[in-house]
Amino acid sequence: MLKKSVFLFLILLILISNLIYALPSEINSIDAVATFNNIGIEVEFNDDVSIELDVFYKIADSNDDYKQGHYLSQIADDKFAGSIFMLESNTKYSIRIQSLGLDPYIFDVTTREDLFVEGSGDVFHVSPILGNDDNDGLSEADSFATLEKALSLINQGDKILLYDGRYLEGDLEIMQSGTQTEPIVIKNAPGENPVLDGTDPEFETNWELYSPGIYRTQTSRQPQKAFLDGGQLYHYANLNDLISNKWGQPGGYHPDGSYIYIMFPNGGTPEGHTFTIPRYTNGFTINQKSHIHIKGLEFAYY
Repeated sequence: MLKKSVFLFLILLILISNLIYALPSEINSIDAVATFNNIGIEVEFNDDVSIELDVFYKIADSNDDYKQGHYLSQIADDKFAGSIFMLESNTKYSIRIQSLGLDPYIFDVTTREDLFVEGSGDVFHVSPILGNDDNDGLSEADSFATLEKALSLINQGDKILLYDGRYLEGDLEIMQSGTQTEPIVIKNAPGENPVLDGTDPEFETNWELYSPGIYRTQTSRQPQKAFLDGGQLYHYANLNDLISNKWGQPGGYHPDGSYIYIMFPNGGTPEGHTFTIPRYTNGFTINQKSHIHIKGLEFAYY
């Protein structure tokens, strides 16, 4: 009987030892980065762990219950990362990190304020309808015709006001940075609805029937995107897949460097449809620049 008791005690001791060994090590660091409506979280442990790490949050100093967010994803043996979404701007949140066998870690993070200052520099006006790039751009009456012209002149603290019209421009690069108090601002003029449009206006179609349900128009262009009546068409990787409608799409296209082949929706014809391709890949490129505000501007067909 004594031997049996000793044996059971040893088994229990081994189980307790394994349980203690399985508990997670201490957290080494927690990094939290707040944007306007989200908080990104990265948690690093002192040692490798195998656990699920939960996140809870509430508005700090409130009587609200904590809400559970999506558990953090393990991105390394000793590191977890994830985000909390759909938060209020300029609001302090209490965040709780916890897991089985780990004492909860509670800390506060404040989301960013979504009110932005505008700089004290020059104001450039741009109108594709009434403007001229030979103007000085410093008033609506003397506006530039292109956004590209205005971008070539901006410095920190400057603002560009865009008026109604379609700006057939693209692959524009912003070369200057602003500062927190003197940002570069690109925005619609009050009440105006500018559209930055990547469409190639020189592309013309001359349709011919290629095979049942497939039409083609001659061009050397091989666009990665194409648009029918303003909606994006499915890009088929090869002509045979388009002809057989391998992927069951309502419409699609394939360019081969000599023609663009089109399958119109429901086996239709080109009549009554507008087919366009982009001339530019991107609207803007912003590389290693900061404090640039872009608002009230629609992007289309890049």
